[in-house]
Amino acid sequence: MACYQVADLCAVRFSLLDTDGTPLCNEPDGTAYTMDPISLQITPTVDAGESVTTRNGCGAVIYTRTDPDVETGADLVLTLGLWDPELLQLATSGEIAVGPDSLPAFAKGTQTADSVEAHFWGKTFDDSSQVASPSSYTHFVFPSVTWTFGSFSLNRDLLQVVLNGTAVPNGNLGAGGFSDVPVFTDPYWMATFTADDIPDPDEAPYNANGLGCGYVDTPACSST
Repeated sequence: MACYQVADLCAVRFSLLDTDGTPLCNEPDGTAYTMDPISLQITPTVDAGESVTTRNGCGAVIYTRTDPDVETGADLVLTLGLWDPELLQLATSGEIAVGPDSLPAFAKGTQTADSVEAHFWGKTFDDSSQVASPSSYTHFVFPSVTWTFGSFSLNRDLLQVVLNGTAVPNGNLGAGGFSDVPVFTDPYWMATFTADDIPDPDEAPYNANGLGCGYVDTPACSST
């Protein structure tokens, strides 16, 4: 199966990166995971090329050059259907405190967020039927993303949390914090590949909080 269809958005995982873009391995609460995303919009960013032409005094073209457009990454808009203080803290470098009933309380100031590796899982289809194992899902990876809050509103409808992301190329991700990414040779801003399943919130290490959301400890991965 060389090509396939992709639909739905089933899960999201963020893991902190070191300053050089390598995974921050063996990091307690270094990852956040949720199975309640609504949508992800991806808009590639491009540095526009230019054309230069010089004519002589008689009007003849004596020099011309065209530089092509260059992709620089992407702007992301992630909409979540769950208020997850721990995921929001990790994504935006906000602050977590202990609130009433020992539930996490969240605050966001003006600090710039740390970069994360961002993972998204959709379903793999072939002629409108989900593909069988081991390619049932499609795994999208953005190896370095910085998130900020987008606009959201409180009303009678479900609160939909919006995060705006800036994805840039990263050549140091390696296999990623959970060792589930193919190792590519060149820096990239997005990768995609099929996967057998999405992370199971009932299995380690995702079951640490028992809620299917919030912090997960990043395992003792390899940073290369």
